[in-house]
Amino acid sequence: MPDAVSSSSSSAPESQRLLSKPPPSYHSVDDGPVSEQDSPPPLLNKFSKSDTVWILAGLWSAVFLGALGTVVATLLTPIGSDFNKSNQASYIGTSYLLSLCCFTPLYGRMSDILGRKGAMLTALFLFGTGTLLCGFCPSMKTLIMARTLAGMGGGGLYGLGAGIGGPLGGWVNDKFGWRSAFLFQAPLLIVSAVLVAWKVNIRLPSEVESQSLHEKLRRVDALGSATLVGTVGTLLLGFSLKTTEEIPWSHPSIVSLFSASAVCCVSFVLVEKYWAPFPVMPLGLITRRTPLAVSVANLFASMAAFSMIYNVPLYFSAVRLYSAANTGSHLLPHSVSTRPCLAELDILSRDFAQIAISFGSVFAGWAMRRTGKLYVLTLVASAASIFANILVILWDEKTSQWHLWLDIVPHGFGMASFITTTLIAITYLFRTTGQVLGVSLSGAILQAVLVQKLRERIQGPGSAELIHQIQHATDSIGHLDPVTRKAAVDSYADALRVVFIFQAAMSFLALLSSIPIQESPLPELTKRTGMPGEAEKQMDVVGSKLGQIVTAVTDNFLSAVMSSAGGSYAVNAMRNARVMRDVKARKGVLANEVTRRAYLYVARNTTLPAQVRHQAQLQLNSFDKYSRPTTVKNRCAETGRGRGIIGEFALCRHQFRLQALHGQLNGVRKAMW
Repeated sequence: MPDAVSSSSSSAPESQRLLSKPPPSYHSVDDGPVSEQDSPPPLLNKFSKSDTVWILAGLWSAVFLGALGTVVATLLTPIGSDFNKSNQASYIGTSYLLSLCCFTPLYGRMSDILGRKGAMLTALFLFGTGTLLCGFCPSMKTLIMARTLAGMGGGGLYGLGAGIGGPLGGWVNDKFGWRSAFLFQAPLLIVSAVLVAWKVNIRLPSEVESQSLHEKLRRVDALGSATLVGTVGTLLLGFSLKTTEEIPWSHPSIVSLFSASAVCCVSFVLVEKYWAPFPVMPLGLITRRTPLAVSVANLFASMAAFSMIYNVPLYFSAVRLYSAANTGSHLLPHSVSTRPCLAELDILSRDFAQIAISFGSVFAGWAMRRTGKLYVLTLVASAASIFANILVILWDEKTSQWHLWLDIVPHGFGMASFITTTLIAITYLFRTTGQVLGVSLSGAILQAVLVQKLRERIQGPGSAELIHQIQHATDSIGHLDPVTRKAAVDSYADALRVVFIFQAAMSFLALLSSIPIQESPLPELTKRTGMPGEAEKQMDVVGSKLGQIVTAVTDNFLSAVMSSAGGSYAVNAMRNARVMRDVKARKGVLANEVTRRAYLYVARNTTLPAQVRHQAQLQLNSFDKYSRPTTVKNRCAETGRGRGIIGEFALCRHQFRLQALHGQLNGVRKAMW
């Protein structure tokens, strides 16, 4: 035994540590089982099956309630008529969507401060308080403020089941009144909050838990969120004053609000670009071609979608004079039947529409998985929305029931497919902003055209009071005399037709914005048989080998070089990062230097398999531009700062002046001085 030890140690130099790691071999990688040291770290959170069921029940309940934000789509008419303020009904939707738009990006940061449970309970508390206040509000202003509070909590919930909101709201209104549509959510809110508080115990990563409260609060882009609220809020308020108060565009209030919106917009861009360390909207990402095109397309598509959600019910209630339940069933044809007395034709058409719209997102996911491409599918989805809006524009008193049920099906199918193909995180801010703008701008257009048409058709003594009644209480149209009712219905039809043209224009702009999207083929995950392909298995093996090689290179080679004061590229990397004026670029280079060098070493090592080197090159290409060092040639030899004098001098202007003042320059430098 001693001989064995001596023989094994004799081949190593005296300066080498006896317990050091053996040098890695880059010519081959062992395909055997991964050692315990190389195994992935254990999960932070483990739950039993029963706990998982309870957790999902609590979270899904909250998600379902957040989705019921569309419940007001079919309640705008009865609520506006109840308070005699139908001209302000669009505020009920825009107030919720505006706070939803502004608070949604903050919940990601809030979850790092309060934890996952704390953020979820905060969202449930705000949403529940606002919803209960909606059920007991005595006036329209109180209802609008309550909806704003509910939107603050709704930003932490995701609208998974928004499809049931409209029909459910219409049915509840006909049976129990519109206030019950808000109050019936209270029991489910309580159950969800109890389950979340009881079962959701998710520990944050150690690097997040170790941060102080001040460090966590720095990650919240409060200034960016405030300027975003100012941009959208002042813009919407300006449009609202124009339509509800009927004041001219040149009025000082409107001019001031639009000017404030422009100032806030410029401030938002400057804050996100130069000030915010963790911006709500990373400008460096959306300035690229495809993310910018996707974001703008989502903005226009959301404007068209939510304009249709909030204005198609108004067509059925004000023009067709349908009940709230029947209006809700027409709004989202894929939902369950809400009126058992509907004709057989309506039932069959609604069942067909249910299959068609529900198939939209599923079909998009299947097509993307099958073909690995999404560009053509995105354009087709946008074209389907345009086609649906054109069909809606053609609605009149002679339109058959088939068209009323089926014409909006292409829009639902197209939007479901479009959202699926463009599902990236940055688009959610544009999507929520588009929802706010769509509802508010369509409401402004509707009121402006409606007042004009009513004044053209209704004249004579008492016409002003009658127009005010029609404008503020839509339910009163059915109780008017036949001649006046015909004038009111035609006025609403003309105004809504202009709104539908606006929707078609937004859908067309979404299509145009989708054209610059670059086709990036998705990896083919499965073969047509549905079983994992050999290519996928081979890529998994290559990825595993690459990870082991990079770990070995980092541990055994780069760590020593980077920590060495005399390492040439280590010193140059630090100097290159130090002279970068962009703080984000400097941090990115310093944080990713070791990893980037490891992948670069693997990619250039010709002794490794070609597939491994190719994967390493792909990883290099995927690094953010801020993670790639910039070579600074004109650099001071002593301080690393950029030189002020270009030529033979290796000193920056500051060092050059100091040496000149102290008589430390040679003859050539003295002559130049």
